[in-house]
Amino acid sequence: MIALLLLACGSTPQPPQPRFVSLSPALTETLIALDAADQLAARSDWCPAPPAHPELITVGTSLTPDLERIAGLGPVTLLVDGSAGAALDLLRPLGPLEVLPWLTTDDVVASTRRLGALTGRDDPSAHFER
Repeated sequence: MIALLLLACGSTPQPPQPRFVSLSPALTETLIALDAADQLAARSDWCPAPPAHPELITVGTSLTPDLERIAGLGPVTLLVDGSAGAALDLLRPLGPLEVLPWLTTDDVVASTRRLGALTGRDDPSAHFER
């Protein structure tokens, strides 16, 4: 029935976009630079609000996540930078967890590439000014 309605309207169903919760300001800023802020479901208390999405809710930090708020978002992938003391054991049951190290230049490059792959921006360098 839904397929017939969609055909009648001339549109085809689109696969759902990935949804992420960023618990790191560096990761949030990188998603914004990758033009992937629309894929954010929430951000940490310390992350800037993306200019195009000032209403984006906050859900604590990687050290003190608001577990109820994160769980209430539905299916999301959690993005953390692997900081010492991050509550990884508390976050794991809430959904897929991507730990993206951000301490060295090599970490930043590898993690930016991973964010590019996760968001469908396979060439992250195309999104940064030179």
